[in-house]
Amino acid sequence: MKKLILTLLLLTCIMIGKSQTKLIESKVFDAKMILSNLEEHKSYTFKNFYVMTYLFSNGSGSAHQEGSDEVSHSILIMKTEYGEHEVRKFYLIKNLYNISIKYVKENEITININNSKTDKKFSF
Repeated sequence: MKKLILTLLLLTCIMIGKSQTKLIESKVFDAKMILSNLEEHKSYTFKNFYVMTYLFSNGSGSAHQEGSDEVSHSILIMKTEYGEHEVRKFYLIKNLYNISIKYVKENEITININNSKTDKKFSF
């Protein structure tokens, strides 16, 4: 019975997390918080631009798992276009639980959430 309840609770948390995951363009973010909680930074170079990803934790207990200090993560994406005047755009994907960045293509990032069999793609 306990296993059934725990399984249902876990599935509910996963479904809630998937339904609220959005890529939003961001002009304002807390650089101190991102830099102090930075866990992973990667750069990707393409023909006319480059992309940098910053994976950072949202602080202890941010996953809202009862009785746990589990953290959620967010990803800041910076896309910079080459040229005489560089154009930079920032995007933010917030409050992800157990995430990994699979790969970044020209205008798309693919991530895996909760070690699931399906990946989630975001275009920017």
